[in-house]
Amino acid sequence: MVLPKTYAQLTYPHIYIEIDSIWQFQNLQLVPIRYKNQVNKLLALPTQQTVIGLAEAIKKGKIEIKEFYYNGDANVKLLQLKNRSNQYIMLNSGDIIAGGKQDRMLAESKLLAPKASDEFIDVYCVEKGRWSNKNKSFTYVGNADEMLRRIMDSTNSQHWIWTEIENRLPDANKLTTTWPYTQAYQKHNKAILPYLQFFAGKWQHSDSTFAGFIALGADSSILSCEVFAAPVLTLAAFPQLVAGWAQSVVTKNIIQPQFVSTTRVMDFANAFLASYEQQKAYLQKRGKAYFYQNQLFHLVVHGYK
Repeated sequence: MVLPKTYAQLTYPHIYIEIDSIWQFQNLQLVPIRYKNQVNKLLALPTQQTVIGLAEAIKKGKIEIKEFYYNGDANVKLLQLKNRSNQYIMLNSGDIIAGGKQDRMLAESKLLAPKASDEFIDVYCVEKGRWSNKNKSFTYVGNADEMLRRIMDSTNSQHWIWTEIENRLPDANKLTTTWPYTQAYQKHNKAILPYLQFFAGKWQHSDSTFAGFIALGADSSILSCEVFAAPVLTLAAFPQLVAGWAQSVVTKNIIQPQFVSTTRVMDFANAFLASYEQQKAYLQKRGKAYFYQNQLFHLVVHGYK
């Protein structure tokens, strides 16, 4: 694969880590990433167009999601999309949607142009046992926790995704035979809510020109880094990302919170932001890059403990 020159834009000549302005709530820290120059110019989107996230698009009926049929059979690995609105719709890797014939997790990030139709997105099943003959309407659940997303991106394997979910639900067979990840996710919704409220407030009291964030857990872990090529994309993705990161920390029994040092944060960031060559090599091991019209618009880098 030959990558376009614009691939190199999400590196230090264009962005920087705001290491002295870490946001913290309970067991989660977010390290802001800012644009150094040319805000809104790293991705050629029409300035009059706005971007919304998948949760809002589903809630307001602005996106149509349906099973993809081939030779009369639905394909569990693909969903068909139609943008009913005049806005761009940002779909995040790791977004969970319930319904259809099975609950799914988006396997890629995708930017859906206004009025786009007959678009497709790769997905994984997060509900092993159900394959319903009667489609249900799709609803938005949240963004998967970091470990499940990391397994998805590193293995590209439905088997390992199911194995991880089964490990989360050791008693699920007493309640259901479908092993639904959404059941485990929604169990923690009440604990996640304060995180959503706090970080939404931090965003509202900022200038909101963020390229992304590095997320840190209180178990001395670096959860992940998410970077976007335009502030409107970061804004659209932010609530879902916070939900996924919060899910990662509330499920752990952390007795004495301890975050990684700023030195380790910068070592992590330098490994994939210093240059295009380093970024390309690092992503082969620990991340993904997503493109819209041959331009990089979303960078996902998984962390470590």
